[in-house]
Amino acid sequence: MKNVLTEILNKRDHKDFKEFVVFVINQQFGICLRNGIIQLFRQYCSQNNKTQKFRQNSSMFNFLKKAQELFLADGTLVMLHRYAIAKYRYYRIRLDGEYMEEVSLSDYLDLRDSYVLKNKVGNSHLQIDFMPFYDFSPSIRDTRTVGNGIRFLNRYMCSNFFSRPDEWNAKLFEFLKLHQHDGRQLLVNGTLIKDFHTFYKKLEKMLEWLKHKKPEASHHSVQTRMKKEGFEVGWGNTVGRISETIQTLLDLISEPSDHLLENFISRVPMPLISKIAIISPHGWFGQTNALGKPDTGGQVIYILDQVRALEKHLSKEIRLTGLDVQPKIVVLTRLIPESQDTTCHKRKEEIFQTDNSYILRVPFRDSQYNIVKHWVSRFKIWPYLETFAEDASTELLSEFEGRPDLIIGNYSDGNLVASLLSDKFDVIQCTIAHALEKTKYAFSDLHWQEKEQEYHFSLQYTADIFSMNKSDFIITSTLQEIIGTENTMGQYESYQFFSLPQLYQVINGINLFAPKFNVCLLYTSDAADDN
Repeated sequence: MKNVLTEILNKRDHKDFKEFVVFVINQQFGICLRNGIIQLFRQYCSQNNKTQKFRQNSSMFNFLKKAQELFLADGTLVMLHRYAIAKYRYYRIRLDGEYMEEVSLSDYLDLRDSYVLKNKVGNSHLQIDFMPFYDFSPSIRDTRTVGNGIRFLNRYMCSNFFSRPDEWNAKLFEFLKLHQHDGRQLLVNGTLIKDFHTFYKKLEKMLEWLKHKKPEASHHSVQTRMKKEGFEVGWGNTVGRISETIQTLLDLISEPSDHLLENFISRVPMPLISKIAIISPHGWFGQTNALGKPDTGGQVIYILDQVRALEKHLSKEIRLTGLDVQPKIVVLTRLIPESQDTTCHKRKEEIFQTDNSYILRVPFRDSQYNIVKHWVSRFKIWPYLETFAEDASTELLSEFEGRPDLIIGNYSDGNLVASLLSDKFDVIQCTIAHALEKTKYAFSDLHWQEKEQEYHFSLQYTADIFSMNKSDFIITSTLQEIIGTENTMGQYESYQFFSLPQLYQVINGINLFAPKFNVCLLYTSDAADDN
């Protein structure tokens, strides 16, 4: 390995760097994060009367301000250097400061483990790499595009429309023929329209015919003619809306663009998502006297607000397609028999200010299949979740009179249950994972064994990484939640690599550049009215 100091520091800063390394070693410190590293640098500068220019503009400072971790292990100083957003290098620094070499991620994690384990033996572990699962899907390359997965996929598909029009137009036609709701065919009757060429010609003729009709007229007034030509319900609720949808599709076929694709997709039921299950097992999930109890607060408010807005939004969008379907949203949570002054003992509860949304509660059962009557902390509910998911699947099938169209998990436990249910039902899974514990508790991965009895971090972090990779898409509130900022790591970024000493190491935990990541502004009632 070569000495990389000459590539990183100006020659005039080499002496100061050596002095800084010796200074750090003489301090009483464990493992330092970025702020701690900067503080050590400032202390060194004050002790050695360094100029303001050195403190703010030296090559040494510019290097150290990107460092995320610093610790002593195996007789060397070890550094994690985040030189750009979601990009890293790993260094070992000799204790005299004369030599610094770059090491691999695997070596870095081993050194991290040795820092914790000291002289303990038996550090055998499993190494986990999820990246091969992403090898066959399009991947974002520019960090500026992270969090815009749907837009990226639209652009990707449009490029295929340009390069392979015959193949992709045929796929578009087949896609439209797949649309059904409760056995009712939508959009295109494949018996009457058998190929894309015929479909395109009929679209042009139908659009020309619709131009002679009043735009405000109901879709019922043209339904007979459209059905005769092979066009089923779903194109719009008025003649004007139907015409706009058909024109958008013709424009998309003629000159594909991500804007046109997004516009067209937003207009059609694809497939119709009207039955949604939101999973949130922990806490006291109720609308009366629940707030303020353990594990209960912002999450309950957040989910209930989103349900109200989402129901309103879905109702409007479905109505605009010309379908008479009422959406239904079910929040699946835990039933608590010893409910105190809450309604958490009720199996089903209508959500206030909604037309067809409910809280559905299913009790936890222990290893003997007895109902657990008391509240259980979110850190200790893991043994109950598999049985909970099995019991809940039956309840959801009954409630929806069939399987849901979409399952949304919330937080670690909800996402794990959502993963189990989406597999069972074979439906789309969405993950929402605000405020995960890994970023709340510094070094909780390294020191997991010390906290295991109380917090069960090993179970939680395993559930997190499983559900993140299992999900079809992940919703976040901000880009920073995914990849952080220039100086700080993001919540999801912290799952890229980490180690649970003597258990396993993760070298590729989640692909931040997968198009499954999408930043979405939170729904509000006003927003639902405006969109």
